[in-house]
Amino acid sequence: MNNQALGKRSFWQQAKFFIWNPANLPAVIAIIVVLGAAYTAERINAASEARQERAEMQNRATMMAFRLQALLSPNIELTRGLASTIATEPNMRQERFSELARSLFHEKSLLRNIAGAPELVVTMIYPRRGNEQVIGFDYQKNIAQRQMAIQARDGGMPTLAGPVKLIQGGEGFIARFPIHYNHEIHGLQFWGLLSAVISTDVIYSQSGLLDQDDVSFALVGRDGQGEQGSLFFGSKEILNSDPVGALVDFGFAQWEVKAIPKGGWTTGYEGEWGIRTAAFLAFLLIVVPFFFVGWLYRDRLSHLRERILRQQALSEANSRLEFALDASGIAVWEYDIETGTTQWDPRMLELFGLEEGDADEFGAMKWMESVSLEDRSSLIDVIRKAVETGDKYQHQFRIKDKNGKNRTFRTVGFFFDTPEGGKRLIGSQLGHQ
Repeated sequence: MNNQALGKRSFWQQAKFFIWNPANLPAVIAIIVVLGAAYTAERINAASEARQERAEMQNRATMMAFRLQALLSPNIELTRGLASTIATEPNMRQERFSELARSLFHEKSLLRNIAGAPELVVTMIYPRRGNEQVIGFDYQKNIAQRQMAIQARDGGMPTLAGPVKLIQGGEGFIARFPIHYNHEIHGLQFWGLLSAVISTDVIYSQSGLLDQDDVSFALVGRDGQGEQGSLFFGSKEILNSDPVGALVDFGFAQWEVKAIPKGGWTTGYEGEWGIRTAAFLAFLLIVVPFFFVGWLYRDRLSHLRERILRQQALSEANSRLEFALDASGIAVWEYDIETGTTQWDPRMLELFGLEEGDADEFGAMKWMESVSLEDRSSLIDVIRKAVETGDKYQHQFRIKDKNGKNRTFRTVGFFFDTPEGGKRLIGSQLGHQ
């Protein structure tokens, strides 16, 4: 296994230890909570701003639909009124047609021209100047417009064609009205079509479609087919970008206005850095203290573990010392110089033939009195010198136990300072017969 693999393994091992370490668990939970809250807040905020953005686009699309409908519908209805007049005057000629059509071309009119086509052949047009080439146009012989003309004739309903290329040049939308009249003998008869042309450029410019800085619009519904029609203004990219839509309804024809923000929908949102800053502050105020507490806990746990190990080692050492002392027969005693009290271990009492209850009465003075007169002065001198110098001492002396038996002992002692500032003498004794 190479060093990189070992490094990766070490990282994951450390990560696993970090996550599952009980001391770090509160911090890990806090991280999950902070990150989860920040993520949820970001998603909620992003969804809210996305809804607001789509609502704004919906309003813009609806307003554009109103504008388009407001521009076309009055001109279409004026043409419908002329069609109704022709139905009452089926023998109308160019002069009468021009007189009636002229009244439709007022200041706000968007009409480019109006053409009358008895038997589907254009014989009347207004204005005539600039549109002379349209005279004699036969719908049934024109492949591009034949189907719409026949549809209007046979269906008896108006149609909206376009945008189509015009014979006289340019492009336009054409509203066609089929006209029927009552013949005195044959009853209801088909007269022909009345067509009103509105230039696409006029519609696009006056509606504002061409001068939008922040919205991209598309129009769907060629030939007034609504959602069933094809795209005739804008790019296909708009349709593929989840646009909002609004209906333009002319009664007998429909368009769909599609809209998206210029450049596409916003992927970020204004408040994201505010939320992230709050999450960072929460990390500093919540997670970091958890890590610090965890570190203190681990440090305290480490010291506690070391203390337990030291106590265990000390206990084992004491056990070994006890075993060694038992095996060797060495007794241990301790004398507090300030209080004059003495502590004996069980072997000390055993060496002197004392019971455990005799320990309180058998103090330092009693012990010294039990030393033989021949050895007492020398032992006192050794102890006094050790007290003065603080050096270790050793001596051999004889003693008579309570049974009157003479025994020889060898003692070793040294001084040490207690943590409280006192001074004690500790020693060991080994008895000989």
